[in-house]
Amino acid sequence: MPGFFGSDFDQTEPADSGLVKTGAAWIRDVKGRLKRFLSVLFNLETGEFKEGVLAQAWMRDLSPDPSGTWTSVTVNDKGLVTAGTNPVEQQTAGVFRAIYTATGAVIDNSSTGEVDAVAAPAGLSYPGVDPFGGRAFAVTGTTYFQYVFTIPTGTRRVKAFIVGAGGGGVDAGDNEGGASGEYIETVFDVEGKTSLTVIVGQGGGDGAAGVDGAPSSVILSSTIYADAGPGGGGASGTPGSPVAGHVATDYLSAIQFAGAAGDDGVGGVVPGPLTAYGNGSDGSGGGGGNGVVILEWLE
Repeated sequence: MPGFFGSDFDQTEPADSGLVKTGAAWIRDVKGRLKRFLSVLFNLETGEFKEGVLAQAWMRDLSPDPSGTWTSVTVNDKGLVTAGTNPVEQQTAGVFRAIYTATGAVIDNSSTGEVDAVAAPAGLSYPGVDPFGGRAFAVTGTTYFQYVFTIPTGTRRVKAFIVGAGGGGVDAGDNEGGASGEYIETVFDVEGKTSLTVIVGQGGGDGAAGVDGAPSSVILSSTIYADAGPGGGGASGTPGSPVAGHVATDYLSAIQFAGAAGDDGVGGVVPGPLTAYGNGSDGSGGGGGNGVVILEWLE
């Protein structure tokens, strides 16, 4: 078989010939020939083409031109990264957080790396039903606090941790406790969106009949991404019951825990990791715990 591999390279050689006894020599010979052939084109240590193998005329600039300086790298007109290639720049993502409560907000500012405090807006009163529509339950809690979260440029996903406000308890006689708010953890798509409305519910007050808490929500226009239901207030002889919220169908992932009912002299405790918020009142004064909304995103 003529050519680079030599005329003695004969794949038809009978298997029972004398060459079977020297098969190892054949293998070494073929390996050597392949190595010599490939070494003409490639640097065998790196796998890269050798200089001068490809003609300059074969190279074409990419269209559209990808060159420019980006967040972590600089790219030339051939699409090759020329700066910012160290592991720290290439593998580290910034995680930022905004925490919204009934008393204000603290935001990890992605542009400056500083923490910005935002004053709480004036509380708004529910008229007995949800002012935004779309909920499956009537809202009897008294107050909520509304914020606007501006979605950072380039952010594709937002993760939300939401707790509804706790219900108030009966503060005279049997001290029936209020229920806790619901806990929801969800991830949703915000690509192409500019802002979200954040609602934080206020806890219901104690009284002869405990007042229901208010829900906490994350809303895009009229779409409620996630709505953590409030805790119901206790009544004479009857502890408060939790109210179920809901999660929109276009979420990427969601975990939802129902609130916990109150008991005689005991308020319901929020399930999940955010037990500092949304607990029901035990009826001894102070009312139910306020809700909270925590947003996380990557840049």
